[in-house]
Amino acid sequence: MIGSLKRIKSLSYRRNSWWTGSLLLLSTGFILFIVICSLFPDQIASHSPTRMDPSDALLAPSLEHLLGTDQFGRDIFSLIVHGSQQSVVIGVLSVLIGGGIGALIGLVSGYCNNALDNTFMRIMDIIMTIPGIMLAILVSAVLGPSTLNLILAVSIASLPGYARVMRGQVLHVKDAGYVHASRSIGLGHTGRILFHILPNSLPPMLVMATIGVGNAILMATGLSFLGLGTVHEIPDWGYLLSLGRDYLTVAWWIGFFPGLFISLFVISVNILGDAYRNYLDPRSATS
Repeated sequence: MIGSLKRIKSLSYRRNSWWTGSLLLLSTGFILFIVICSLFPDQIASHSPTRMDPSDALLAPSLEHLLGTDQFGRDIFSLIVHGSQQSVVIGVLSVLIGGGIGALIGLVSGYCNNALDNTFMRIMDIIMTIPGIMLAILVSAVLGPSTLNLILAVSIASLPGYARVMRGQVLHVKDAGYVHASRSIGLGHTGRILFHILPNSLPPMLVMATIGVGNAILMATGLSFLGLGTVHEIPDWGYLLSLGRDYLTVAWWIGFFPGLFISLFVISVNILGDAYRNYLDPRSATS
C-alpha cells in the first residue's frame, strides 16, 4: 500500500514537472520572440507599419495580413512587432530605475535602522497609500505625455515595493553570524555592505524585478490606453488596444491581438519569475 502511494506520488511529481517545464519553455520562447521583435522589427514584420491603404482597411486575418488590418489599412502584425520596441524599453527601464532607486533606499534604511530609516519608510508609506495606477496617472497627467515621463511614472509607482523588500532582506542578513564575524576581523561598513549584505539581499530583488517587467508593461499599456502615453507614428501596444475598442463589433482583431500579446507577455514573464524564485529557493519548489 505504501509502495503504491509512493509510485502515485512519483508519477504525479513527474507529470507536474513535465507540465511546469513545458510552460517555462514556451514562456521563455515567447519572451525571446518579443525581445527579437523589439531589436529587429524590420526583419520580423511582414509589412511597413506606416503604410496606409484605404482599400485594405478592416481586412480580416488572412495569409496576406496574418492578424488583419486596422481602419487605416495598416498591417496589425507589423504594428504589434514595431510597437513591442517601445513597450519593452518602457518595461525594462522602469524596472531598472524604480528597482535601482528602491533597492538603494531599502539598503540604506535597513542598514542604518535609525531616524533616516523611519523617514524613508514613512515616505514609502505615503506613496503606497495611493494605488499604483492612480499614482502613474497623476504623474503622467502633470508631466505630460512622453516616453521619459511614462517611464518615470511607472518607476515612481513601483518604488515602495522594491524599497520594502530590500529593507526586509537587509534587516535579516545584517544580523547573520558571518556578518558579525566579518566585523570582528576589522571589515568596515562599506566592506560588509559590498561583500556580504548586498550579494545576499539581491536574489529576491532579482525575482521581483523579473516579474516587475511584465507589471510595468501592463501599467504603461493602461496609461497609453487612457491617452496618457506617448503618441508616435508607430503606436505602442496600449494605444493599439485603445484604437481597437471602437471597432469591436466590425473588426474584433484590431483590439484582440494587441491584448493577446500583452496578456501572453505578462503571463510569460510571471512564469519565468516564478521559476527563478523556485531556483533560488528550492524549498518553495517542493512545498
